Amino acid sequence: MRKVEADRQRLYKYKHSKAERLKELEDKIKKFEVYENIDTDKLINVLGKKDDECRRLQSIADNFNQQIDLVEHRRQRELGAYKEKLVSEQVKTQQIVEKMEQMKLELKMLESNDTSVASIWKKKCLDLFEVCQTLKQENEELRDRCKELIVQGMQLADAVNQENEQQNMYLSR
Repeated sequence: MRKVEADRQRLYKYKHSKAERLKELEDKIKKFEVYENIDTDKLINVLGKKDDECRRLQSIADNFNQQIDLVEHRRQRELGAYKEKLVSEQVKTQQIVEKMEQMKLELKMLESNDTSVASIWKKKCLDLFEVCQTLKQENEELRDRCKELIVQGMQLADAVNQENEQQNMYLSR
């Protein structure tokens, strides 16, 4: 009787383990049946196309970023050159103004003494005044050009930000 009971227990364990294994295999079969209904070739093709499109868009974005960097670098160099030129012109203008002041004093002294020498100095003073006016106008033009470059740089930065936002929106789809 004990042997029959032991055999029965073994048989029960065997049936139980085989039933669990059978359930696992049935679950796997159900998963494969779900995958059978999906067109995997089509899915692979679609994913491949999306991957190619992502690579193409990344290449475009990288190229665009390189162009923006080049333009920004060129603008920075140009702006630096204009700033240096502006400082140089301001120094020259200051020197001319100082010379004109000296000449004014000399002219006043000469007017009281000799009129012919005074007329020569007066003419020189007027010539330098014209040069000063020209330099002043050039300084104003340089200042305006610097302002334009700053505005262009800001517009370029805005355009880059907008393009990045558009690319991010496109990629997030």
